[in-house]
Amino acid sequence: METLTAEERQRARAFMQAGLRPTIDETVKQLDTLSEKANLVLKGKIRYEGKEYIFGDWVTIADNSRLYNYTLSRVQNWIDREIVPRQNVVVSRELKNLKLLKNVPYRP
Repeated sequence: METLTAEERQRARAFMQAGLRPTIDETVKQLDTLSEKANLVLKGKIRYEGKEYIFGDWVTIADNSRLYNYTLSRVQNWIDREIVPRQNVVVSRELKNLKLLKNVPYRP
């Protein structure tokens, strides 16, 4: 079994570091881009059926229940019974019927 000399190990180490550096840099750039896009989505808005919905003004059922300390089933029940007005509910068929609610507290 042959082993590398110290000089050969040093050259191999330098080669590996140089070879991995572009891959690491590229991965970091991709993560930065994804992070920027995620921040835009979180702070941004979506357009659905010709209307714009600003995130924060519209939230999911889970977010609404967390924000106002209700159970998910209570909020869903209020939607079904129209305690939450229809104009305050958006159902996205493209997103597996995801429901967005106007971000306000609802009371029965």
